[in-house]
Amino acid sequence: MEGKEEKILLDGPEASVLLASGKNATFSRTDSFSERLVRGKKSQNEAEDTRKFLNGKGSPSKSDNHESDEDGGSNHEETGEAISPTNPKMQLTGWRRYLGMGLAICASVLFSLTIVIVKALKQYHVFSIGLWRFQGVLIPSLPIIIHALITNKKRNVFEPIHPLCQLSKLRTFIYLFCRALFGCGAVLLHFTSLKYMNISDSTVIAFCTPVFVTFLARVFLGETCGIVNVISALVTLLGVGIITRPPFLTGEESIDMNLLTGAAFALGSMVCASLTFLSLRLLKGVHYSLVTFFFGMYGSIECLILALIVGYIDVPQGEWDWFLAVVLALLTFVGQVCTTLALQYEEAGPIALCRTCDVIFSFIWQFIFFSVTPNIFSFLGSLVVLSGVMLIAFRKYLSMLPEKHPSRKRFWFVLK
Repeated sequence: MEGKEEKILLDGPEASVLLASGKNATFSRTDSFSERLVRGKKSQNEAEDTRKFLNGKGSPSKSDNHESDEDGGSNHEETGEAISPTNPKMQLTGWRRYLGMGLAICASVLFSLTIVIVKALKQYHVFSIGLWRFQGVLIPSLPIIIHALITNKKRNVFEPIHPLCQLSKLRTFIYLFCRALFGCGAVLLHFTSLKYMNISDSTVIAFCTPVFVTFLARVFLGETCGIVNVISALVTLLGVGIITRPPFLTGEESIDMNLLTGAAFALGSMVCASLTFLSLRLLKGVHYSLVTFFFGMYGSIECLILALIVGYIDVPQGEWDWFLAVVLALLTFVGQVCTTLALQYEEAGPIALCRTCDVIFSFIWQFIFFSVTPNIFSFLGSLVVLSGVMLIAFRKYLSMLPEKHPSRKRFWFVLK
């Protein structure tokens, strides 16, 4: 029929390129054969150019998604995957549409339980607990990286950092090192804060990471920072101040030094986690298995060296402590798997909102396992911090919607 358009379905890279760019391969039956040929050739050339760019420049692809950081944080990062007909996000219907958010909540449960285990193992040194914990990152990453080396013969996963004599690959190695250094620091500082304050307060302060990543990204990466980001940061700092229970709020003569020390360690953990996310943004072209392996290896080595320096190389005593140590590593691994899968089924914005459940579960676990009831300052401070974090997550969610989406028009002020 004249004037009728016919959709041409493309397979492979061509379909991925067209869908990712928001273009449809549409041909009109009224077009001449030469016009169809020219348009089809142009689409093939665009697909070929993009494929060369992806292979040659190391641009992130679905296989290069290395999100899933251990801190719950959240992180909070973009997956860098191209939308294609094989993408799970395009195929899920019914309750399966919420699979990504369900996995994110599951990750929150698992990561919050790891904090409970660390609190229960308080008789052991932080460096020893960290060493046990990093085995949940290092050991599972070994078969993953071996599998990547065997199956992906066209591109070696070590290619981005080998040989180090090349400036670009040396730079990538430095980014890998910074990611591992700051990530390990975030874990150890968070564990240390648990020796001075309860689980919920420490988790709330460490959970401020998404707010301050924006400011660090503005300084180091030149990304935009709007008025909403500034407001969220001020609100979050106010919540942290309430949690520390200053004397003018409690009416006491002096501040609790243990609580202040714990808050300082938790804030240090938050800063390190924020720097970790910046490093991850610079590693989008590196295979996730290499990032995970390097992080687990560095964390294990650092904890072992620090334990030797301070003279505390603890081995779990008794069957129960061994059980907790193994479960700590196992929950760390499963939590990271859930986070990775969640980011494959859902966008980063909704996942960040779901990860706020970390704070809720921390209150629940400390009441169930340690019979600790949050006081009014912990409760109010947590609400204030969560409001700041959720505002940032909501802004991220809106920014990922299409330009003409009704929600973007309704909440235009949040994008400022």
